[in-house]
Amino acid sequence: GGALKMLEEGLRLSNGLVAPNRLLLNDFEYVSGNSYYLQNYAEPEWWSNLPDRQVLKKERGFEDRIVIGWGGSVSHYDSFWGSGIREAAERVCKRHPEVLWLICGNDRRIIDQLPVDRTQKTSQAGVAASQWPRTVTGFDIGVAPLFGPYDQRRSWIKGIEYLLGGVPWIGTAGEPYRDLEGLGTLTPGGVDA
Repeated sequence: GGALKMLEEGLRLSNGLVAPNRLLLNDFEYVSGNSYYLQNYAEPEWWSNLPDRQVLKKERGFEDRIVIGWGGSVSHYDSFWGSGIREAAERVCKRHPEVLWLICGNDRRIIDQLPVDRTQKTSQAGVAASQWPRTVTGFDIGVAPLFGPYDQRRSWIKGIEYLLGGVPWIGTAGEPYRDLEGLGTLTPGGVDA
């Protein structure tokens, strides 16, 4: 449509395209002769001198819980459900009543539709980027679900943030986390993953 034509024209007029994903660069290679792969990064000073995870959990009253955390915008709704994480959350919570899902962001649909007991899920509204590391570091386990072609064009930032916060993480295998293989647990995705 019109928006794609405008993007193509803008790329033709530019010196090149910079993107945090190789597939995204390949998608527009036909328009932009110069493509530059530049991953998203985290501000190092935001990730330094953070309190210990147990201190952060105690501040929130989560000290006796295993916190599985995730944060994202409304653009992550399909990735959260299509990846199979919905079914996995239900199975995990039935086996482990001490688990608490902490869903961070402003899309209430994700927390409302998470099929676990209300005592095993809570939410947090979005926070300033500089405060996000405190939230992430309070997770015991982070999740980074992907689903479909759109998600294959995301950046690696969720995995990087979990690594910087010292948080073990589980993500869906795919292009965004290709360079992080072995630094988290990557699953094929789907209901049985």
